[in-house]
Amino acid sequence: MPRSRLLIVDDDPEVRYTLREALVPQGFDVDEAGTASEGVERVREQVYDLVLLDQRLPDAEGLSVVGELRLLQPQLLIVMMTAHGTRKTAIQAVDRGAYDFFHKPIKLDELRVVITRALERRALGREVGRLRARVPRRTPSAASSAARRRCARSSRRSRRW
Repeated sequence: MPRSRLLIVDDDPEVRYTLREALVPQGFDVDEAGTASEGVERVREQVYDLVLLDQRLPDAEGLSVVGELRLLQPQLLIVMMTAHGTRKTAIQAVDRGAYDFFHKPIKLDELRVVITRALERRALGREVGRLRARVPRRTPSAASSAARRRCARSSRRSRRW
């Protein structure tokens, strides 16, 4: 199975370093961006499985970037991160298409679990899509429709007795 590709978009180099050091040993390929515009540009150039996106960036709010990232890659999973967020911000992020929302400081074990579950869920969704594509759609044939009508008429007649 190919390694999942993640992008960390955060203006704090220490946060990016810490996340990279925690995720690479788990088998993830990790890229970094320090601004929203750099993150958007990377998503234009490269397919990612998941983006860890800070809410407060020097050139934009993370919430305003979620929609643009989803337009570029509709299947992209986005996990928002912030040290200043509220419950309202978290709800807005999810409403705009983010998969989850974390408050800093991030508990790395929890983040790993969320990333793993998000990627597994997406893989299952893809598998369901593939399986549905393989199963032919069944439409009722004329014979079976006629048989149903006869059965219904017969049933109505027997109720009259």
